[in-house]
Amino acid sequence: MPSMADKQPRPKLAENIQAARVAAGMTQEVAADRIGIRQGYLSALERGERTPSMDMLKRVAVALETTPSKLLEDT
Repeated sequence: MPSMADKQPRPKLAENIQAARVAAGMTQEVAADRIGIRQGYLSALERGERTPSMDMLKRVAVALETTPSKLLEDT
């Protein structure tokens, strides 16, 4: 039986981080290295299991060649 988390829509931030990484042509390993974090933490961000601090959001955006506002967009 699926858990409550499985029934909830994936957070848009998580989707946007993954989409930006893929658009930049990076694997999780390469992106994590550029951000300065472990691949497991990036994976958790992309699954919506972790929420980045504002500082971390900026670091992710710079590494993925985008902006924090683009990562936070709902569209």
